[in-house]
Amino acid sequence: MRAGHITVDNVGFTYGAASALAQLASAESDAEVGVDIADIDLDIPPGSAVLLCGPSGSGKTSLLRLLGGLAPQLHPGTASGSVTVSGREMTTLDVHRVVEVAATVFQNPRTQFFTTEVAGELAFGLENQAMERAEILERIRAAVAVTGIAGLIDRRLDSLSGGQLQLVACTAALAQRPDVILFDEPSSNLSPASIEILSAVMRGLREAGHTLVIAEHRLAYLDGIIDRAVLLDDGRVREDLPAAQFFALSDEQRRAKGLRRLRAARPAPPSVPASAAHTDGGLVVENLRFSYGRTLVTDLDRMEFPRGTITALTGPNGVGKSTLARLICGLAKQDAGTISLDGRALRARERNRAASMVMQDVGRQLFGETVAADITMGLSASARTALDLPALLEATGLIGLEERHPQSLSGGQRQRVAIAAAAAQDSPVCLFDEPTSGLGFSHLVGIAAQMRALADRGAVVIVITHDDELIAEAANSVITLTPPLTRKG
Repeated sequence: MRAGHITVDNVGFTYGAASALAQLASAESDAEVGVDIADIDLDIPPGSAVLLCGPSGSGKTSLLRLLGGLAPQLHPGTASGSVTVSGREMTTLDVHRVVEVAATVFQNPRTQFFTTEVAGELAFGLENQAMERAEILERIRAAVAVTGIAGLIDRRLDSLSGGQLQLVACTAALAQRPDVILFDEPSSNLSPASIEILSAVMRGLREAGHTLVIAEHRLAYLDGIIDRAVLLDDGRVREDLPAAQFFALSDEQRRAKGLRRLRAARPAPPSVPASAAHTDGGLVVENLRFSYGRTLVTDLDRMEFPRGTITALTGPNGVGKSTLARLICGLAKQDAGTISLDGRALRARERNRAASMVMQDVGRQLFGETVAADITMGLSASARTALDLPALLEATGLIGLEERHPQSLSGGQRQRVAIAAAAAQDSPVCLFDEPTSGLGFSHLVGIAAQMRALADRGAVVIVITHDDELIAEAANSVITLTPPLTRKG
């Protein structure tokens, strides 16, 4: 079999109890958990690029784990059929040999890092293969030149944004020079500029003869990159379409399949009306300064977030959007300046009580033993009684999951649990950090509706996002942040 050739013959996989326990222990927060697959047949020629698409929890990540030799080796369960990559049977290949044929870029890159610094992470896998120092350096230089992260080489991983971490993970995979590269939601946290870099990287990989398999919800940027699109649902392949036929689907057809936009286009100016009943008051940031060590990150003269309005915060990866959210929520204390709500300046502790935040990595904020417990955590007895939990579960697509452990859910499902918990708190300020990361079309619409409901109740709603579809669906206004965080429009 030629290098880079993938065959999937009548494959099924059922997760075992040990895999669920391993997921809870590892807090792999942005991946599908326990999504069984069945009756999968695929033949992927060397040098081709295939898209895996479908709703959250459809089995895309499970299939990638089999292709990448991660299941059942690291995700215990029962596999049937055959998965071969470059002639190797991946379901039985020793984990330390997997890198010889395939590399995976995870949806949450934090879960695949082993070091604390970018340079060390890029070298880690190569050092484990006992490569000579000169070859390691040459491979890293070549990979960095492709992804454009030379400016990050000396940085600590914990100082990078989610999008920057994603590019580091891509670079580490490139440095391995495998036959096959597997991407799990690679654009989920990337700005438009970073997606352009990712697109160029993928085109270059194809030209170099690599085989690519890409599980993705954001689809438009893949036009001209993929050869075909495989649509999964409920753990099975439902359609396998040539790229030209796939991207020719009408908006009505792609919506019926639960797919997101297929054609690149900037959204129309936000047209969702603010609630007229809540136009007075809001959050105001004035003369705000914040630094990490000697590095000035936030430098804002004035910024306003009215009540009853959904404001989208956009800007390049690493510009400081998440840092601003942490300041607003009182998770960090500013060096100078004020943050006021309804004309009253609030200290960090007061902001913490007034704000709810859905983090980019939601696994870090889910602590309950069940979905229902997580959603109602911290509510007073009277608030619990007043909460219409079934209606909230229905609105967030969580009906039937209320007794599941949050960490046993897919990444998209966990995202919705965190959003439901924020809605239950009924806080005057609600922040969302990349809330549609890894989510399909129907859940994007549902989350937009939840944001609108919060705004209509008079909350200040701020969403940090690179997702043009979410902006078009929900936002009243858009603020673009640029270094050193000056307002642009």
